[in-house]
Amino acid sequence: MRTQIIYNALPDPAVTAAWENYLSSHLRGNIFQSSGFYRLWYHTPYHAPLAIIAFDDSETVCGIMQGVIIREPGVFMRHLTPRAIAWGGPLANDEAIALELLARYEQILGRRVIYSQLRPVGEQHFPEVFSDCGFKSVPHLNIINDLRGGEEIMLSLIHKERRRNIGRARSKGVTVRLTDNEKEINGAVPLILDLYRRIGLPAPPEQMLTCGKQFLGEALKVFIAEVGGKIAGARMVLCYRDMVYDWYAGSDPELQNKYVNDILPWEVMVWASRNGFHIFDFGGAGRPDEKYGVRDFKMRYGGRLIDRTRFISIHKPLLMFAGEQGLKGYRLLKKGHR
Repeated sequence: MRTQIIYNALPDPAVTAAWENYLSSHLRGNIFQSSGFYRLWYHTPYHAPLAIIAFDDSETVCGIMQGVIIREPGVFMRHLTPRAIAWGGPLANDEAIALELLARYEQILGRRVIYSQLRPVGEQHFPEVFSDCGFKSVPHLNIINDLRGGEEIMLSLIHKERRRNIGRARSKGVTVRLTDNEKEINGAVPLILDLYRRIGLPAPPEQMLTCGKQFLGEALKVFIAEVGGKIAGARMVLCYRDMVYDWYAGSDPELQNKYVNDILPWEVMVWASRNGFHIFDFGGAGRPDEKYGVRDFKMRYGGRLIDRTRFISIHKPLLMFAGEQGLKGYRLLKKGHR
């Protein structure tokens, strides 16, 4: 077996084709392991993708490992925030290949990042290799909505106050629709970025959101909520196989009384159910030992709370501590300038 390392450079078209063929044929592959996401990260500021492709003796792909190194802008934050995130971990034909891919991935990252994190997407593939490579488990929750029952059953599972708010949104003239229009997407992105600034978290680079359609194509769906012809909210979701993954969202705080945040997730789920998707992955719900308002909000849509333990490998403990303190200061600074 040989491996090919692709770090922050565009892959050869032949390699890309073999990569995509392997991903599409593997039952546990996810969109974050795709070459499309690699290209999106490559064109996103402060992001440096890393992919390792394994080939067997017949030069057929037998495994892939992909992640991205992320930094925050600014001289101070740039040195305190380099971290690597991989959604799904290694994808391989067997455990030995998965172990070799992850070990090589960690070897490369050790010189470049403070820590690396693995975030499961769906059922984890060869989880035993994580501890073998020095990763520690971090309890984390996720929320999954089953879409197979259809709209009537889905609606019956929603908390009654949330159902009322969905009705109120409609009575106030809120409409939700898909858009591929570049101007509308560019108009919706600031609502997402503003949300991150309001809650004091580092926002995703604007280019990643505005250029998403270019690299992900129909896998990225953008829903906008309108009130009187004005964009009041937006939700970006990723569609792959039978799952819709909630990616980024935001809304206009001045239109909060229109219940935009209540109706948008529901309309996305209805669309997904009608279009043959089985699962709506509502995303992270925080640590089980901590209160988390976002979890409470999401659970009112009738989803199921599940364990999605994450894994972390700390390469530079002192910088990890400094980075955590720097992030706290970043949040306070951003909130102070709202």
